[in-house]
Order: sequence, then C-alpha cells, then structure tokens
Amino acid sequence: MRGLFYATTILAIFTIIGCGAAGAAGLQGPQGPQGAPGAAGIQGDAGPQGPSGAQGPAGSSGSAGPQGDQGPIGPAGPSGSQGPQGEAGVKGNPGNPGPAGADGQDGGSGASIVSGTAGTSVTISGGGYAAGETVSIQANGVEITTATANANGAFSVEISTVGLPTGAHTLSGEGDGGSNAVGVLVIGGSGGLQSSP
Repeated sequence: MRGLFYATTILAIFTIIGCGAAGAAGLQGPQGPQGAPGAAGIQGDAGPQGPSGAQGPAGSSGSAGPQGDQGPIGPAGPSGSQGPQGEAGVKGNPGNPGPAGADGQDGGSGASIVSGTAGTSVTISGGGYAAGETVSIQANGVEITTATANANGAFSVEISTVGLPTGAHTLSGEGDGGSNAVGVLVIGGSGGLQSSP
C-alpha cells in the first residue's frame, strides 16, 4: 500500500509538471446580456434660483371690445358768467305812415258855443246864430238839449250833467238854419273852450 501511494504521488507530480506550461489564449466569448437598471438615487437639494431672463417683446394689440351702454346724464354744470353786451343793432327802416285822422267837424259860419263850469249842471251859451234859429246842442254827436236864438242870435241854456261820463266831450251847436259851432264840454273839471267860428 505504501508503494502504491508513492507511485500515485509521483504520477501526480509529473502530471503537474507536464501541465505547468501555459497554453494559448482561447477566443473571447460573446458579450453577456445587459444588467437590470439600478434603483433611482435619492433626489438632491434644489439649486439656487438663476437670474431673471431678458424681457420679451410686447405682444400685439388685441381687438377692441364691444361698446358699452351709455352712462346716465351728469348733473348740469354751474352757469357761466354773463357775456359782454353786444353791439347796437342796425337802425330799422321807418314804419309805414299811420292812417289819416277823421275829418273835423264843421267850424260853423260865425256861430260860437261855450260851456260854464260843469257840476251837476252847466250853462251853455252861444251866439252868431240867426234870430229865432233853433239850435241842437250835442255832446259827442248825441243831442242833450235844444235852445232858440233870440233877436240878437244868442242863446243861453242850463242842462243837467247827471249821467254824462267824466271827461272831455265834443260840444256842438247845430242851427236849423245852417249855423254851426263846436266847443268842448268838460265834465268833472273847468268850463269848456270856445271854438273858432
């Protein structure tokens, strides 16, 4: 048994010595499959804020919106100061002539008539009439009495002024022989005026 052990040992030594010389390198094998991705790392802290960028160009104008409703009328403002007086206007053209006045009464043919101071009664006297001529005495064309001229062509008669309006009245004495005289009878004032014949 010991001899067998020595023989085996020697054989093994020779085998090791025989195999000690290096052999030629073999061909490279194919690349192995890619490994699975590794797990995500822990998120790092946020970095400091960077500087502001340059301002961009202005955008184009938008279209106009619809017109709004009309607002309420505001209160009236204070009155303005009075303006300067304007210049005088151009002088107008002369007016049209007025209508002609009424024709005057006949001044008579030498007769005259006057009245005294009027109160509730007044004395009316006349002269220049024909003897016996009947005279119609009128105030504003309305007969108020009659008188008869005497031989000298004169008359004097007293009449009541009650009912006659206050103021001046045209006094006339018309004779039936054509004599005529005009004067003024004033009610509420002094006596009348004798007219020109």
